[in-house]
Amino acid sequence: MASILYRVDSIKIGKNSTTYFEWKGIKDFRYEETSTWVHIDVPGGLMVHQEILSPHVRGEIRVVDLTDLNTALYNTVIDDYNHKAIGSSPYKQKYKAGYFVVNARNQYNVLVTLTVGNFRVEFITLESLEVNKDTIFVVHFTADYINT
Repeated sequence: MASILYRVDSIKIGKNSTTYFEWKGIKDFRYEETSTWVHIDVPGGLMVHQEILSPHVRGEIRVVDLTDLNTALYNTVIDDYNHKAIGSSPYKQKYKAGYFVVNARNQYNVLVTLTVGNFRVEFITLESLEVNKDTIFVVHFTADYINT
């Protein structure tokens, strides 16, 4: 993934700027912006470009602390309807976070605050399952925008 990479100090996830969980134990945060325009070929007709309503950002959060991951995504309220980022039903429905802010450092060690709009978990994978090494949990996500 050709993306923008940050070393994360913490992520704040929650309902708003006063009701959030400060998520630590994050190895890195990376994302890439995607195009919302899709090329469609119409048989026997003109070439069409159509804008589809899809996330403009796709990314990954690499995490080493399972306890904070569990608290942030499964136990923290993220909207006015008391939803969590990943629901507790057997279907594990995912919801958009009302407040998601990343405090990170760039390649020059300057603190950068990123505001992520409509953060939503897609799925979680595991990386490097080896003896005597930290297991890395990779949270794949989508978002509508990221502002610095």
